[in-house]
Amino acid sequence: MRLLLGSLLLVSACAGPGQNALANTPTATTKRTPAEAPAASGSDEDREQLIQSNDDMTDAKNAHKEAGDAPTPPAPKPAPGSVQPKTKPAAPDKK
Repeated sequence: MRLLLGSLLLVSACAGPGQNALANTPTATTKRTPAEAPAASGSDEDREQLIQSNDDMTDAKNAHKEAGDAPTPPAPKPAPGSVQPKTKPAAPDKK
């Protein structure tokens, strides 16, 4: 169990773009403007912390996408029975 956990931790730490690639993404380099006034009570502070953590997670997700970590979806397959050209058609002769 410890071996499995250790190897899983090692693999997850090595996967994905590096710190430098994430730091140079547009999401990481732009400064976020505050959307709300500072907290005035305990419940406002809790709400502000929740919003801040949600924004941080969203920024991290966007930075990973911008750094190229997200796999590209495969090209859609043509429908059965449709004819697709295998090469580009020849260009017409110029006069």
